[in-house]
Amino acid sequence: MAKTVVPAVVTASPQVVRWETTSTGAEEPHEVGHNQLHHTVVVVNSGTGNATLSIEVSFDGTTWIAHPDLADVSVAGGAAFLRTLTLSTRYVRPNITSGANFTLTIWLVSAR
Repeated sequence: MAKTVVPAVVTASPQVVRWETTSTGAEEPHEVGHNQLHHTVVVVNSGTGNATLSIEVSFDGTTWIAHPDLADVSVAGGAAFLRTLTLSTRYVRPNITSGANFTLTIWLVSAR
């Protein structure tokens, strides 16, 4: 899994992070900070198999809770989805709980 922080175009631009993975497990968390309230999650499965994932949040980086709107979401091969969330948290990470033959690209766009 590779995590990429996409640089902002201007200082007012939202924070954009991209994870890419072909394996199960929790990914490297991203610190969004408490002042980022609006988050858009985009998940694209360019593989042929299904994957199940949760987007998890944490206030301290050690205790993780699956966000209720993005817990155990199944993404079919070749499919994508987008969800917009309003929450206050410090850390966000994807956790791929099951799947085979998948290639996930997960985008997190955070703004005030």
